[in-house]
Amino acid sequence: MESASTRGYKRFLFMQDLTNKKLVITVFGGSGFIGSHVADHLSNNGHRVKIYDLNKSKWLRKDQEMII
Repeated sequence: MESASTRGYKRFLFMQDLTNKKLVITVFGGSGFIGSHVADHLSNNGHRVKIYDLNKSKWLRKDQEMII
């Protein structure tokens, strides 16, 4: 049987593996205050960001895609 520390270590390795991968992420509500900041943070970390919202974002960056 695995100890709690072994399970925690495996979970850490899995999360570390995810953080090294560059993902395509859709942010729903990305035109708003919080959503635009989330999208910017993801873009700054190298992920490809798609923003889905009813309104066009005023803060859309060149490396982000808008889906209306």
